[in-house]
Amino acid sequence: MIEKCDALIIGGNILSIYTGILFEKNGMNVTIIEDDLYGSLLSQGPLFFIDFDDEKRGLLNKKSREIYYSFIKKSNFGFVWPIDLYDKLKENFHGHILNFSNKESFSLNNKSVKLMNLNKEIISEFIIVLDGILIKKFLLEKNIDLKNEIQDYGNMVLYSKGKNNFTFYENDLIVKRDDLIYLSGTWEKSYVNTIKKMLNLGVKINSEIKSSIIKRFWKSKHDTFKDGMPRLGNLLYENLYFMAGYSRFGISLGLELSKLLTQFVLGKPLDIDFDFIIQ
Repeated sequence: MIEKCDALIIGGNILSIYTGILFEKNGMNVTIIEDDLYGSLLSQGPLFFIDFDDEKRGLLNKKSREIYYSFIKKSNFGFVWPIDLYDKLKENFHGHILNFSNKESFSLNNKSVKLMNLNKEIISEFIIVLDGILIKKFLLEKNIDLKNEIQDYGNMVLYSKGKNNFTFYENDLIVKRDDLIYLSGTWEKSYVNTIKKMLNLGVKINSEIKSSIIKRFWKSKHDTFKDGMPRLGNLLYENLYFMAGYSRFGISLGLELSKLLTQFVLGKPLDIDFDFIIQ
């Protein structure tokens, strides 16, 4: 089976929906390939906006917040579950979402993506990969190293009373909003070791964390560049574009990055001067 679209978006989770909206606003027909997008969002932890000290990520964060507020009408931000933001975005997206449970089982060529398991080929003017892990794997097969590092993280949501806070220890992240705490740390040798490590880090900002009830725990992979900055660009094929390196800060950086990527793909002036474009 052969399908056609103007813009084909592969991966990216919530960012795929927002990017699709932006392409539709430019009169394009959009198809998204995702791995059970709705189901995966139901299992994820909360979204937080992280404040950054450096100017570049700080600007991306400020712009992403403005975009977020245009969909979630709240004056005071606490936290939001990914599925709630998805529902708001989906109201504004009219394209095709194709659930493909094995995104690695496809071949990507100029203007075409073949999904072997589904016996389907999609031909598109623009192919946009928003999954940093996926684009790294694909480019390495073509002897191109994007130089983004892939790491395993354990993620945990729990409840505890105390002052709102945010702490970052090298690769470990703690965010507290109201009574909800989100902990994320590099994966240890076992599930138990990872939880112990994350709880011990949490004690540094709130002594009550250690006795708190774990509401949700999951493991995930993330890609990051050594400088902590994301990248977007165009490599290998003239119509193949990518975005990578959110470093677990997808909601804080990714909404504005999606806007910049769309402008870059369509050859429009960028809203902000972004000097991490790879071509």
